[in-house]
Amino acid sequence: MKRKILNFIIFNLLLFLFGCNNLMPFSKDQYIGDYVGYKREGQGTYIFSNGDRYEGKFLNDHFSGYGKLYFSNGDVYEGDFKESKRSGFGFQKFYNGKIYRGKFKNNKMNGKGELVFPNGDKFIGDFLNGKIHGYGRYEFSNGSKYIGNWKNNLYHGSGKKIFSNGRIPIEGLWFKGKLLKLKIY
Repeated sequence: MKRKILNFIIFNLLLFLFGCNNLMPFSKDQYIGDYVGYKREGQGTYIFSNGDRYEGKFLNDHFSGYGKLYFSNGDVYEGDFKESKRSGFGFQKFYNGKIYRGKFKNNKMNGKGELVFPNGDKFIGDFLNGKIHGYGRYEFSNGSKYIGNWKNNLYHGSGKKIFSNGRIPIEGLWFKGKLLKLKIY
């Protein structure tokens, strides 16, 4: 225990003197937790000077494994980290009321996931670099839905729009959100 405290004091003294650490060079960030040598390793809390806060596992001075990240804007992420980035499975609640549950890569929604909007709309499907991209199902709060392909958050490729009011469904080829070719049965 004394060695841990001594390591903590030495490390923070070095931070104070040189204004540097491996996560955020020349910052006033704070770390409370386990060390192996002079590296953050094990369980800890990292508080950024902007008010963001990470609580979880560290490996080789990086957020690694399971953790929680509280953003100063009100967003909260809980899930997997790799080299200090949200990567793997996670859950994020955004300050604007959106909720995402699914895969992340390099801090962005990437892979299979579900995004629920504050108005009750919901998307279940593929994401790429933080956008709806690939195949998926968008369910509108009024009961209508779109099932098909997406590109950069827009209907793109083959897809079908089904209306809750009994109107005949529209199926066809979409391009950047607009119907290009109607499929007739």
